[in-house]
Amino acid sequence: MERREFMKTAGLGALGVMLAGNGVLAADEKRIRWGLVGTGKRCVQHIKVIQKMPEYRIVALCDIQQERLDTAATMCKADPPSGYSDYKELLKRADLDVILVATPNYVHHEVVIAALKSGRPVLTEKPMGITVAECNDMIETAKKSGKTLQVALQLRYAPFYRKAHSLIRDGAIGKLKFVWFSEFRGDWAKQSTDPEIDNKINWRFYQKLSGGTLLEKSCHYFDLFNWFVGTKALRVTGMGGINYYTNGRETLDHASIVIEYEGDCKATHGLSMYSPHGQGFRLIGETGALDLDWETGAINLLRQGKQPEVLKADVTNQDTGGHIGTGEMHQSFLECLRTGKPPLTDPEVGKESIRVGLAAELAVRENRWVQMKEIEA
Repeated sequence: MERREFMKTAGLGALGVMLAGNGVLAADEKRIRWGLVGTGKRCVQHIKVIQKMPEYRIVALCDIQQERLDTAATMCKADPPSGYSDYKELLKRADLDVILVATPNYVHHEVVIAALKSGRPVLTEKPMGITVAECNDMIETAKKSGKTLQVALQLRYAPFYRKAHSLIRDGAIGKLKFVWFSEFRGDWAKQSTDPEIDNKINWRFYQKLSGGTLLEKSCHYFDLFNWFVGTKALRVTGMGGINYYTNGRETLDHASIVIEYEGDCKATHGLSMYSPHGQGFRLIGETGALDLDWETGAINLLRQGKQPEVLKADVTNQDTGGHIGTGEMHQSFLECLRTGKPPLTDPEVGKESIRVGLAAELAVRENRWVQMKEIEA
């Protein structure tokens, strides 16, 4: 795309006019300039997508680990970014248009707030925060700043899950009544055995740093449940614990969760962190069901009195390590920057996935039904 055409499409003036109220480009800059905070494994997947988009340029990187910073910088060697160990120094730059936050969970709130207050739109990794109070603070700050805040719940953007959502909304299986999803997988790898940096590196194993396994890992699935069902969760119960990793781990290594939604739809989620890989996803309505297989892109449509149909949807992962929807999510974020329209996964959506996750964690640990009204709104 020619610069003039892109600037017209994006709603940008040739002399650095505001980008739909969400950022400013220098007069001689052709691309939207990114600052990336947190350059771990997930950020690497973002970099792969960003580098394929001609509208984007990575200008600055930040991480407290020099090795990760160097790895990320090497990926951008054709257009070398500056490196920082302190995100506050990165935010002092005047030539950044947008910020990606891909830090550990417990740092999301701090960095997102600072980035919004610096006048930049933000794409933050999930979970948005580890408490509802953090989420509410981010929502209020985004409103005051007038800047876009999008949560990286990328599954909503994947053509595969969007196809399933459309089938449900179009009544292909009647009113949705029951959702079942299970994931069986291995554990997160220990990043370091050095006790001096254990909390910073192995934060997923600590409750206060991650928010818990059902927040860190399962917020994606709770978000899909919320989206597919289309009503509010009423209450949550479940069982789980630490059966396998008994060497000081704080976060759950398995759980089975039940969620009751308004409109009498139920959803269940099973998770094991010590199993060979496997997933199962079924959506059951009053007149049929959908079996989802994201690895092949097959959506099996099963309806009473009719032959099964196998529908296909795009599951191209665009070199994002199996995180389908990441490329489409970035395209959608770009559109939000151009037009100022709210993201599909806005901070209210991000907060609701966290509320369900917090209720699930509480239900497992206290072995009871947790009413959603107990979880701060």
